[in-house]
Amino acid sequence: MKQSKIDFLKVKNFLGDKKSKKIILLIVVILLFIIVLYDFFPFFQSSEDEKEEIVSEKSYVEELEEKLKNILLQTKGVGSCEIVITAVGGTEYVYATETSDKNQTTVSGDRTQTDTDSKVSVKTVTDQKNEKPLVEKEIYPEIQGVVIICDGGGNSGTKAVATEIASTLLGVTKDKIVVEERR
Repeated sequence: MKQSKIDFLKVKNFLGDKKSKKIILLIVVILLFIIVLYDFFPFFQSSEDEKEEIVSEKSYVEELEEKLKNILLQTKGVGSCEIVITAVGGTEYVYATETSDKNQTTVSGDRTQTDTDSKVSVKTVTDQKNEKPLVEKEIYPEIQGVVIICDGGGNSGTKAVATEIASTLLGVTKDKIVVEERR
């Protein structure tokens, strides 16, 4: 019982002291400063763009697999199927740029010298609080191969149709596509 009374008295004395009040006030001000910094400066936050980019590369292939599967399921002779697409590389972005040239001509006696200074900068757009580079073009990963396992895949006609559809939809040559019967 005495122990808790002593602790309470120590706390009461600490809070009553002017020096202690200044320390507590300083701690509160520092915490508020950190909160403001975190809100206004995105470099303190984890990069959502990086996370989004990783997800978008994965979902690009998954989206293609889903589209191909949906089309094949509507095709005569093709039953339920599983599709795997392999791709190499990641999505590449080509950013919009501006070029500004600065010419300076110097005349010295009978000699003239012209210096050209070119500056290339990336155009940006502001989205909410963030400034992002303006994407001019996206280059998607290159598809290396396609495997289609489906009911009816053992039939040569079904195999030919599935191969043709995959080749047309994905823009790959037929030798990169394998169609097999499901067990």
